[in-house]
Amino acid sequence: MHREDVGRASLLVDYAWKRLVRIYPTYWIATWAAVGLSSLGFVTLSNTGPGRLFTSLLLIPQHVQPVLGVAWTLEHEMLFYLAFGLLILNRAVGMSAFAVWACFILITIPLNPTDSPWAHADLLTGFLGSSYNLEFGLGIAVAMVARHYHVPCPSMLAAIGVTGLLFTGAAEDAGRISYLGQPARALFGISSALAVWGLAAAERAGGLRAGRFLVLIGSASYAIYLIHLPLLIGAGSFVAVKLLPVWIGVGALAALGMAGGLFFHVTVEKPLLRVLAPQCTKSA
Repeated sequence: MHREDVGRASLLVDYAWKRLVRIYPTYWIATWAAVGLSSLGFVTLSNTGPGRLFTSLLLIPQHVQPVLGVAWTLEHEMLFYLAFGLLILNRAVGMSAFAVWACFILITIPLNPTDSPWAHADLLTGFLGSSYNLEFGLGIAVAMVARHYHVPCPSMLAAIGVTGLLFTGAAEDAGRISYLGQPARALFGISSALAVWGLAAAERAGGLRAGRFLVLIGSASYAIYLIHLPLLIGAGSFVAVKLLPVWIGVGALAALGMAGGLFFHVTVEKPLLRVLAPQCTKSA
């Protein structure tokens, strides 16, 4: 979306506005909704004091997770947007900043073998130096190679990526690798990159079409991500759900999270973006 903006400082303000509008308003509404559900006793939030709520709403990294738990990833996302803004301001400065950042992460990885990604013991090494930040680099790399290089068997590449994701998840569940440890992060990140690369290459080659429903799910992915956890926690507390067989209960909760996210996207997120930044409804 912003590939052509690199090195064009005059577009920095426009870039910043699009990114801020894309992330914050919908996130604020989801956070306040979670706080409301918590006050009614439907979900439990560990701390909704004014100070923590303020830093959470601004996505300022802290030593504790944000009020809306999943928003810890958005803190990393805003950091990446800031770094990419340097690329727009000046290509050479941005490239240098990314290189220094990558080297810093690689140096600090051994210092954070089991650091919680949402509650950092040290913000410098645990947040700025988190290996999760390298996944943005994987995303950039996939975008570049998918655009410029032909993949002979994209479906095979996607299958390898999906298999890697399943293998890594199974290894975590079996205790073979540490939950959220550095090996898991690397395997999940690389597998995701391969899967996305294969799927993107297949689509560019004309061998894959998502269809309207999957396009809608993709458009609503941010809304689903923001509100699925409060919905699942709230629904999971009902006795009727607990009495269901596990596989039915999990399926029902997953369907609820997706349906709730779609509803939130159509009724809240999309109209909001249409007013604040119409272009974000088409590409974001």
